Amino acid sequence: MTLDTLYQIITLPKRADPRGVLVPIELETLVPFPVRRLYFIAKADTALPRGFHAHRRTREAMVCTSGSCELRLRTRGGAETRITLNDPGQMVILEPDLWREMHDITPDAVLLVMASLPYDEADYIRDAAEFVPQPYYPPITKVASLDLYRENAAFQPELGAAVQRVVASGWYVGGPEVKAFEEQWAAYCGAKHAVGVGNGLDAMELVLRAWGIGPGDEVIVPANTYIATWLAVDAVGARVVPVEPDPNTFNISAETIRPALTSRTKVVLGVHLYGQSLDHRPIRQLCDEHGIKFLEDGAQGHGALVDGIRVGAQGHAAAFSFYPTKNLGALGDAGAVTTDDPETAEAVARLGNYGSKVKYVNEFKGGNSRLDAIHAAALSAKLPMLDAGTEHRRSIARHYQKRLGNIAGLQLPIAPTDEQSHVWHTYVIQCRDRAGLQEHLQQRGIQTLIHYPIAPFDQQAYAGYGLEPTDYPISRRIHANCLSLPISATHTLAEIAYVCDAVADFFTADRSRSS
Repeated sequence: MTLDTLYQIITLPKRADPRGVLVPIELETLVPFPVRRLYFIAKADTALPRGFHAHRRTREAMVCTSGSCELRLRTRGGAETRITLNDPGQMVILEPDLWREMHDITPDAVLLVMASLPYDEADYIRDAAEFVPQPYYPPITKVASLDLYRENAAFQPELGAAVQRVVASGWYVGGPEVKAFEEQWAAYCGAKHAVGVGNGLDAMELVLRAWGIGPGDEVIVPANTYIATWLAVDAVGARVVPVEPDPNTFNISAETIRPALTSRTKVVLGVHLYGQSLDHRPIRQLCDEHGIKFLEDGAQGHGALVDGIRVGAQGHAAAFSFYPTKNLGALGDAGAVTTDDPETAEAVARLGNYGSKVKYVNEFKGGNSRLDAIHAAALSAKLPMLDAGTEHRRSIARHYQKRLGNIAGLQLPIAPTDEQSHVWHTYVIQCRDRAGLQEHLQQRGIQTLIHYPIAPFDQQAYAGYGLEPTDYPISRRIHANCLSLPISATHTLAEIAYVCDAVADFFTADRSRSS
């Protein structure tokens, strides 16, 4: 492992006035792991260094709240660095398998340390001779696109308690766990209402039904998206009207939507694709000008923020999936709808519950699409760490941009000026020799995915729809060249460095073959 993959420095928000300095550390957004232990180091003897150990599994975050000290770090390979800690607005994240020593600790120094695991002496490597020759972690030879076991293992205590709580409660469908998560998700998104449903596809369909969308109506959708977006429109009998995305953001925009508007257009169904938020203000303004609804497909955009407004509060309503692979994933299928409109929220809730508000009293024909209590409890347990996971995804994206940015023949996603607008659900590159690159990475043990291998307009399901694939050259190019590299809240920077090396090797070998 290289040194730059084993630590990172994070700048904390710092507010100073005549009364002193305030440095808030939001554990859920700034510390990239659940904090299981917190301790202080204070009143140290300057002549006596501390530390002299590495951890096998524990991640740590360290802040020098007053005074100063020198933090010395060393890898097993002997690479070293020294960091002066003297600013409470600076936090150092230390990964496992990194030797650390603290020297020149001033008498007034107070160090705050946050750890990802409870104290366990077996986790410590205290003998420097033991640390050097035999690395705790074997060399990286495999990197999964996403390891769901590892994703959920980080929340094992919370998830275990949540499951036990639901089982003991006797409420398995609906009930207090669902209500609690609905309130939490609405508050997080900045919406007035949230309604739990069975999955993301149902969420979109239920909103369209609540709005009375049906045969004869048109719904504008992205040409480049997962087919579920289109299927929701077909489920209510309306017609999809695909529009091309902006080639830089992969998202549709007001400029691409406007030419597709007709007198039959009732809804714009925009997707926050790959985790990049739509440029929502022009779209919302366009919809309001024409008296049509703006529905967000927020399945890939959990937590993205533009102009102070999160995904989930940008349109007239938003549909979410909490499929296990999403940035906020349940333990199975789950979804939700957010909206500021109480009538939409009420209609969605009834439509998902057989058209009923009171048991056995059905005002209209509905279906069965409800959020199970066990999934709601799991989502409530994981929600507090969503922003921290997002920050880690952003650090991975920055690493990719830095390491792969100058490779000819490789097109990276354009990183937005406002980092908050992208939550990096996927990291999608484009390469003309996608098959060759994917095979090369597979040989190196790296799993990649294609989002998506077949565009909706090329699917057999829409063969009789009268669409002309030649009308969508941008989407066709994206689908032909796109490849998703590993990214998640639990990938280590060492794993990402391994991926970067493998990608770079492919293009180096390709140039050698061409010369």
